[in-house]
Amino acid sequence: MAKNVYFTIGTKSEQRLYEDLIIESMQIYGLDVYYLPREMVTTDRLFREDTLAKFDENYMIEMYLTNYDGFEGDGTLLTKFGVRISEEATFIVSRRRWEDLIQAKSNNLVSAERPNEGDAIYFPLTKQLFQIKFVENETPLRPLGDVPTFTLVTELMEFSDERLETGLDEIDKIAAETAYSIVHKVTSGIKYINVTQAGTGYGSNTTVNFNTLAGAVPPTNIVPTITNTAVSSIAISNPGSGYTTTAPTVTITGTGTGAAAEAILSAGGNFKFGELVYGTKSTADVTSSTPNATWNLINTWNIRKAGIGYTTAPLVTIGKPDAQTATGTTTTTNGIVTALTITSAGETYPDSISNIPTSTNGSGIGLKVNATASNGVIQTVTIHTAGTGYAIGDTINIIPTGFQGTQAVCTITGASNKVGSVAMTAGGSAYTSAPTVTFSAPDISGGTQATGTANLSAGAVASISVTNAGSGYTSPPTVTIADPTKTQALATATVTNGTISAINLTTAGAGYVATPRVIIAPSPNEAKGKVARWDVTNKELELIDIVGKFSDDDTLVGAESQAETVIDSFSSIEIENASSSENAFFETEGDSLLDWSEGNPFGEVGNSGVF
Repeated sequence: MAKNVYFTIGTKSEQRLYEDLIIESMQIYGLDVYYLPREMVTTDRLFREDTLAKFDENYMIEMYLTNYDGFEGDGTLLTKFGVRISEEATFIVSRRRWEDLIQAKSNNLVSAERPNEGDAIYFPLTKQLFQIKFVENETPLRPLGDVPTFTLVTELMEFSDERLETGLDEIDKIAAETAYSIVHKVTSGIKYINVTQAGTGYGSNTTVNFNTLAGAVPPTNIVPTITNTAVSSIAISNPGSGYTTTAPTVTITGTGTGAAAEAILSAGGNFKFGELVYGTKSTADVTSSTPNATWNLINTWNIRKAGIGYTTAPLVTIGKPDAQTATGTTTTTNGIVTALTITSAGETYPDSISNIPTSTNGSGIGLKVNATASNGVIQTVTIHTAGTGYAIGDTINIIPTGFQGTQAVCTITGASNKVGSVAMTAGGSAYTSAPTVTFSAPDISGGTQATGTANLSAGAVASISVTNAGSGYTSPPTVTIADPTKTQALATATVTNGTISAINLTTAGAGYVATPRVIIAPSPNEAKGKVARWDVTNKELELIDIVGKFSDDDTLVGAESQAETVIDSFSSIEIENASSSENAFFETEGDSLLDWSEGNPFGEVGNSGVF
């Protein structure tokens, strides 16, 4: 193609201006899209095909879409593989913008020189994902020769084993909505049986039974382990189903006496969209020690199941401390009589009298006093009942009931507006030392902030002693009690011959009241899948990107949420999204001929033929 005489190869400024004009035009007339580089995870060694890919990066960039009206697809076609919808779209992107925004930042580009076939473009306008089929880098946008643009010919993406992990829910949920999935009907089951008393005298005739609860199916395959005539553990391979919040009662019968156990239900919880969910057939199961007197853990573990298939030490996660902070509310002595000054001693009072009623010129009520007299004259006055509603300077008349005489008169003196007392609303837990108690500042300028100390009993705050009532409070101040010390415990696992042989406590933690939950990272042998949908009302868990095979009564655990539930039943492969899920039919039907769960169904070189 002839070159424009006014645009020479060697004129960098004109070239730069030309690029700037192209970029500006695309920013005006183009649309913001997301470019998703494809990362090849595995390839078929026999046919050299990409069998597993993922998209875990996203880059926003403006592109010009050449075809708006229904794109350029050839519509719905009937092929030998079934009904196929082909929708094509052509995008044009600035070369310089692609280099600056994507080439310089992505780690997944197969070729860093240009956009790659197989990469994807998310089009927010239609909420569709297109895959690049061809990249043209020499077609001019205008008759100016070789122009700095890429032309991307794309097609509506059809999902098989691709995984979207870009971090943007708007994009990642596309795979959940279009890829084939399995819907699990889940319920609560029994996670394990905890032997609380071993008893003695038990033998081979020992049996374990559960009481019947409405709507629940008890576990089966219950095997007690007898060690030195004591029940040391009880194993179950089927966790049962249909339990809500109430666990069944466990009854142990046989020749022995004294054995007891409790059923621990699955933890429940809510699964998170996109998180990995795995079964527990091969994963180790561990419980930790109960907290000691200082509210931390000791290095004592019960390995209920050692697990299988571990090649390296898995991550051990101990639940967070469950200590609770104490709380309390305050009262003030605003309007409460704190001191009296005698202004008139009166006459004919007995030498000593207590609980004398009073009257006042103010609005206070309830003040009663104790008094001492000499020759009928009041000498001292103390407060018996402080009353409420009084103010400094109010006149107080001490009523000489039951005899004739002249009333003694007092006035209220001393400071008012103090902190009266603290009533505990919650004592908290796991306190190892008295926490700091802090009162909010006085309402009146120049007042004094109150202070107090906490009194502990069995790790809880039993009461608050006001050590300085302060002054200047016209409303009850806020009392703040410091949190108990909390430190999450840490531990590591030891693997021997593919199983967990030991758990080692590296940090004892602090603030534990109850035995925390311990999570062992899943075994490589477990079936797993990604959450596409969690219907908490109907207890339906839909999984995609499934590896391995789930079975009835498997316990499912969310890797992030730690939600836990039991499979009651599960559907066949869903194919509602037929435009993108034809592979589901072939996988289902093909299982009778070949093992399509393998990357290479024909086997590998040297393989014995067992897939």
